[in-house]
Amino acid sequence: MHPSPGRSPRQRPAGSSGPPRDEARDRRITDAVLTLLSEGGYESVTMERAAALAGVGKASVYRRWASRADLVADALETVGFADPSGAEPSGDVTSLREDLVDTLIRVTGCLDPERHRLVTVGAMAAIHHPELANSMSARLTTAVDRAIAAAVARAHHRGETGAHPPADTMIAATVVALLSLLPAIENRPLAAADFEAITDRVLLPLLIQPSP
Repeated sequence: MHPSPGRSPRQRPAGSSGPPRDEARDRRITDAVLTLLSEGGYESVTMERAAALAGVGKASVYRRWASRADLVADALETVGFADPSGAEPSGDVTSLREDLVDTLIRVTGCLDPERHRLVTVGAMAAIHHPELANSMSARLTTAVDRAIAAAVARAHHRGETGAHPPADTMIAATVVALLSLLPAIENRPLAAADFEAITDRVLLPLLIQPSP
């Protein structure tokens, strides 16, 4: 069972007519989408097949989502990326490096092999489907970008200096790409050491400005 999808900006607003929004029904729909993605990739997902697998009428899907891309992005949101608002990390961290490693693991959820696989399916499909890329980009890249900036802010609060929040989304996009591609390149699931390597070799060199 995945977390409830709640109300997403990608869902159509509730109308003044028709049945009220049912979160349990929405959950069945997004679970159906995840099943279709897992079994056949993005191409296997249609509004009609999601409705049939969820045991709801097609109108229930079209009433809530304007497009397949929005539906898939919402479904992936329930298994992939956590709240990007910069909530405090789990446990006590004493350095920016430690915070960044914890942050990447916490925000992406990619240490869970099934979650990671589904997010990777979506990310790879987005390369060939601009409408899916548009729906996903604000969630994936922005979630990582905001979380990194929050970790830098916490470092400054602890008295660490030298690090600066990302000036654009390039750093976050690089992190997302590495997390998506590393398992395929090395033919193994992601490990905690990969988050440490990304932090040491990518994030810290880009975030910490050399002294003049």
